[in-house]
Amino acid sequence: MSAPSRDTDRLREAFEASVKSDMDKNLLIKQLFDHNDQLSTQLSNASTQLSKVESDLRDERDRNTRSGKQIGDPELQLTKLKQKISRDKFVAVLVDGNCMPFLVGIVRKGREGGQNAAVLLKYNIEKYLKANIPGAVGSLKIVIRLYADILGLHRLYNGSGNVLQIVGLEEFIRGFNMADPLCDFVDAGTGKGCTNIKLNESLKFYLSNVNCKHVIFGASADDAYAPLLEPLSLDKELSRRLTLLRGPPFAVAKMAPLALKFGTFSFEGVFRKINLFGKEPLPLTQPDSLDTEYTGINT
Repeated sequence: MSAPSRDTDRLREAFEASVKSDMDKNLLIKQLFDHNDQLSTQLSNASTQLSKVESDLRDERDRNTRSGKQIGDPELQLTKLKQKISRDKFVAVLVDGNCMPFLVGIVRKGREGGQNAAVLLKYNIEKYLKANIPGAVGSLKIVIRLYADILGLHRLYNGSGNVLQIVGLEEFIRGFNMADPLCDFVDAGTGKGCTNIKLNESLKFYLSNVNCKHVIFGASADDAYAPLLEPLSLDKELSRRLTLLRGPPFAVAKMAPLALKFGTFSFEGVFRKINLFGKEPLPLTQPDSLDTEYTGINT
């Protein structure tokens, strides 16, 4: 082979080597770009995932916040409910006005006598509660409901020899009702059974009322209430919440034995100590003032 041919071959080989080198470099550069694209894609994916995780965390935090409020609201409502119940607690005083008649001397004073009777009754109830239910006075309202067959009561007063005008009795009742917003003297209707029904249902209602912490029940002279009181005497929880108020003596046949199973008390200056049809005369005068001499409690 001549010298020019060899030179040509060397140049060709060099060219081919150079071309191959350029191809390798181009391939390398392409691979670098491809790798860069892959890294960019991965970075973008990672960024997207991070954003999603951050969004999920924010949503979870918001849910926890809302959940915390939802949990807190019932607790707040429960607290408010307990406060409301505490404000609404009361003692119920239920009296049968036919078998627990007021002293004639008070009734004859009409409206003034009714106001005095209500004040004296509430005063003695508060005194009893203070001595027997710690913390009751001041924290418990006193709701007084006195039921009677008014026409029948008027006949009882007159039949016992203590003549009263029906207008005078009505004025007494008005005074009683005006003395305190929670004192009510209610005409139960004509017939003794009307009063019994009112008292029976009222006693059941108040004993089942969660806000009623105690009931004072005044119907000492009437055995008709024994069937209602008998089962209550067997329930320790209910019997502790019930006190029997004594005016005339407890009826011997049924009420007297039952009275031994409940707390009982009485006080002077408001109710008669004997029935209206009893033989002993009624006192015709009562004190004008609310002196404590007339408001002692006999337990």
